[in-house]
Amino acid sequence: MATPFVPIVKPIDYLVPSAPTILATASANLIHVAFINNSTVSDKEVNTVLVALQQQVSFQFSRAWGITAQLHFYPKSITNSIPSGYWQIELLNNTDGSGALGYHMPPFYPGAPGILPNPTNTLPKTVPCARVFTTTSNTALGSGNWSTVASHELLEMLADPNGSHASWISPILPTSPPTAITVQALILREVCDPVESIAQAYKIGTVLVSDFVTPAWYDYFSLVPSIPKRAAPVFNIRGNLKTPLTIVPDGSATIYYGAISTGQVVWPGPGNLVL
Repeated sequence: MATPFVPIVKPIDYLVPSAPTILATASANLIHVAFINNSTVSDKEVNTVLVALQQQVSFQFSRAWGITAQLHFYPKSITNSIPSGYWQIELLNNTDGSGALGYHMPPFYPGAPGILPNPTNTLPKTVPCARVFTTTSNTALGSGNWSTVASHELLEMLADPNGSHASWISPILPTSPPTAITVQALILREVCDPVESIAQAYKIGTVLVSDFVTPAWYDYFSLVPSIPKRAAPVFNIRGNLKTPLTIVPDGSATIYYGAISTGQVVWPGPGNLVL
C-alpha cells in the first residue's frame, strides 16, 4: 500500500516560543484528517499547504482550543487506502450548487438542496467531512488563496465536528420594522466565520491561512460589569479584536433563538452582537 504524505511539524517564527510540541502518534484518540486532491492543484502545492495547516493546528489552534489532529495527504490514486475513521477533506475545482467556496459536514449529514450528497464515491457518511473548491476560491479570493478556505473548513470541523456546539448569549437582534430587541440565544461554534475576511488571513511561511476566534470570544458573561474579567484575554489568533462577540467586515455569526427551525439568523459584520 502506498504511503501517504504526512507533513512534518516544525516551529515557525509566528509561534509563541513556549508552544508545546505535539507528538502526533502519542494518543489513541488523536484525530486523523485525510486530504483528497480531486482538483487540478498540483500535489506539490497541496503538500506545501498541508505543512502550514499542520503547523497552524499543532501550535496555534491546539493551544487555544485543546484540540489537535494529524493531517495526511492521499492522492487520487490511493484514496481507497484511507483508513476507516479518518476524517476527510476533498479538494475539488468548482463549487457545487451550494455556491460556497467550501463547507464542512457532520457525520450522517443527509445533504441539502444544491449540496453534493454525503457519502459520494470519496466521502464516507460515518465521519466529519468537508469540501474545498480550489478554482472557485482562487477566483473569489486571489490566486493560491484556496488555502484560506482549506484552513477555515479544517478548523471549524475540528472545533465542532457534529455541528452541535453552541454558546449562550443575549444579543441585540434586528426586527421588522428596523428596531432592535434583546433575546436569549445560542451562537454556533463556527470559529472562523466572525473573522473570515481575507484581510484577516495571515501567513505561515508562504501559505495564507484563516484567522480564528478563541473560546474567550464567546465569553458573553465577561461583558457583565459585576463579573471579574480575565487577564488580557485573546479573542482571535491575530490579536486585533478587543472585545468578545466582535465580527469583522465580511465576517458573520450564526445564532439561534426561539424555535430552531424559524429562529436562525446569520449576523453579518462589522459590529458586535452585544451592544
